[in-house]
Amino acid sequence: RYHHWELSLRNELARLRAGRMQKPFDKYLKPGELEHDGVKAAQAAFQAEDPLQGELVIERERWSFIETLAVNKYFDIEYIIAYSLMLQVLERRARFDAEKGSEGYRTVYRSVLETADYRDESGENK
Repeated sequence: RYHHWELSLRNELARLRAGRMQKPFDKYLKPGELEHDGVKAAQAAFQAEDPLQGELVIERERWSFIETLAVNKYFDIEYIIAYSLMLQVLERRARFDAEKGSEGYRTVYRSVLETADYRDESGENK
């Protein structure tokens, strides 16, 4: 179930991001069963105010879904796998650094602006 959730999350993020950029998204989608909660998590993250908030939404939703998988599991293989996934969420979250993320975003944004072919009102390249 977790794999389907994660796949649905990633596919929906690809679809939403491609839609924002007015690009076809079919080539970015991976085949698999749809998990409604994964789609819902992607949509919530996509509506976040900034990339960091979006990532925090994803991690909260990921944690919540893993918790539902561990309900009524008492130290069996499913519980151990859920516990491992929760540790991975915590490790990823611990690596978040707002300042580094902001600087990385500015670097990428500058790069995009420098390579973009855009025109002023007269139609001439700038």
